Amino acid sequence: MSYELGGSRGRREPLRTVDFIVRLNAQLAQEIGYVIRMEPGVQTPEETLGLGKGSCRDTSWLLVQVLRHLGFAARFVSGYLIQLKPDLVAVDGPAGTDHDFTDLHAWCEVYLPGAGWIGLDPTSGLLAGESHIPLAATPHYANAAPISGMASFAEVAFDFDMTVTRVAEHPRITKPFSDAAWADLNALGHKVDEALAAGDVRLTMGGEPTGLCRARHKTVYAERMIMRSLRRPSRVPRCFLAVVTPHNSGRCWPRSASPSACPA
Repeated sequence: MSYELGGSRGRREPLRTVDFIVRLNAQLAQEIGYVIRMEPGVQTPEETLGLGKGSCRDTSWLLVQVLRHLGFAARFVSGYLIQLKPDLVAVDGPAGTDHDFTDLHAWCEVYLPGAGWIGLDPTSGLLAGESHIPLAATPHYANAAPISGMASFAEVAFDFDMTVTRVAEHPRITKPFSDAAWADLNALGHKVDEALAAGDVRLTMGGEPTGLCRARHKTVYAERMIMRSLRRPSRVPRCFLAVVTPHNSGRCWPRSASPSACPA
């Protein structure tokens, strides 16, 4: 299935269903300004288009109606949006929030055969992710209200508070380890060093082929040993061992004199 979406200079281009929905969601975020409305209710799609601005619930209801007009099954979603302080300050673009917080939010879901219900957030122009926590998904926004009905007049006071607490911090690219984790790693490294020193284990590292010999004060010609092992892999000399040994390890360089052969 393919659709057309207005491009630059009024041109229209065919798009795949997924690409069309993603671009439609982003286009609404660009053309409809975001405002915080404390007034009850949801604007009609005509009102939102005429004003060119609306709250998250207004833009989401507009996207639901547009998708239904195009033949897609769509529904209104109400829930929470969690925003966390980034590990690094962005070099380009907005810096983001300076603290963790959450707030009530609304977005839209569209049904795609084979994929199921896909969340679209027209406020940001992005797909719904792990920070979107749905509480209600309904064909009409009125059914997503937490309280509905009629009651006699009463003097009431209403207040609420929402907080976010991180219960686990897993290592990641932008924040590999915490200071406490680094301290534990350093302590473990010191223990390993002490164990190696107690066993007289000496470590060496090189980028060239190296031969290690069991016998003391004997070196091995690396190239000869490698060629010998390649010709007769079943008879690799005992002195060509890739092991760590407390004895002296000889190293041969291509321009050095050929040493006496180690006992095979």
